[in-house]
Amino acid sequence: MAMTCATMIASPVSDHLPAAKAWDAAPISARSGSTATGGESSPEERERFPSAGVPMVEDRFDSRAPRGSDAESAFDLRLAAKLFELMGVRMGLSLTVALGERFNAKPAEVERAVRLLLRCFRMLHLCGYDRQDVEVIVAHASAYIRILANEMKREGQPEMELTELANVLCVLMYIAHSYTQDQNCPLHIWHKFLFRQYCTVKTLNSAAMGLLERLNYSLRVKPQELRARLSFLQAGDEDIAAAEAAKEFVSLSASSSAVSSDSDAEAKPGDEVADAAAVPSGKDSSQD
Repeated sequence: MAMTCATMIASPVSDHLPAAKAWDAAPISARSGSTATGGESSPEERERFPSAGVPMVEDRFDSRAPRGSDAESAFDLRLAAKLFELMGVRMGLSLTVALGERFNAKPAEVERAVRLLLRCFRMLHLCGYDRQDVEVIVAHASAYIRILANEMKREGQPEMELTELANVLCVLMYIAHSYTQDQNCPLHIWHKFLFRQYCTVKTLNSAAMGLLERLNYSLRVKPQELRARLSFLQAGDEDIAAAEAAKEFVSLSASSSAVSSDSDAEAKPGDEVADAAAVPSGKDSSQD
């Protein structure tokens, strides 16, 4: 897998990751953070899994997000939205608006944060992990961020801003993929693809170890909780698969029509008349 990741992820990182809160400033184990809990909801309500969100309109960052196939991009955007919903963000018609209101963040900050998550998903696809694997990774990461949030709240620490939250989520996904997958993408590839302009490999390694320490090195998620998180994350996958199949059908139909048109154009004059005469209209040829 290391060879696969290094080979497939060879393009330079063009995104300029924000440096307002670079991890070089302090060890991650000493920094604050929490999940994005929604509005005025009670602790009991925040523990519940949210209902399925409303379909989103296209956001500002969509046209500039890392692209795979259209269906893959739709899957990634839906997964990012559902990840934030699992953290308590009440989703409306726009992911940008929902995150901006929840974190009091400007559109540019929201765009950077979401693009980082989409880029993380894209990297996992390029490494060869299928959609189900990515969903398992995200489900574990969402459970880990909840544990960290509860701990930091008990300690009286303020929650992270959106930019830092997105970066910590990506590190938690690295930890989750290391735990759940037989073959792992090495940390230096994650750094090159996601964090090269944000921190050093050494600092990224310290961040991962600090988060592991805060999780007490316990990465197993209870089966019932994992099923609930996966069920929520996977809602709507059938629609994406159906859209992908429909697009492929339309493409095949268009190709077939083009071939038929070419064949008709190459046919000799009078062929259509001969074909029509072979089977008289309204009459069964077997009666002749």
